[in-house]
Amino acid sequence: MVYTKKIPMCCTLNSKPPSSITITLNGKLVECFEKSNVRSILATFKGQIPTDGVAVGINNEIVPKSKWADVTVKEGDHVEVLTVAAGG
Repeated sequence: MVYTKKIPMCCTLNSKPPSSITITLNGKLVECFEKSNVRSILATFKGQIPTDGVAVGINNEIVPKSKWADVTVKEGDHVEVLTVAAGG
């Protein structure tokens, strides 16, 4: 999957914004503004990654939904957006 959506104040792929960092989002490298939080990343890529009923992990640590607006990503972070699947 290629992420191409551009939203001001969060992440882009086509050009490196000022004060930007590179993170890995679900296995793909993306450029983000330094102070992008979990909520803004999910809003940016809505429609390209699941955003409803998901859990978010940064560097193998789950980020509680109540902290999504407070937790910002840092250079080199690995962000995974996970969905729950029923099964046995």
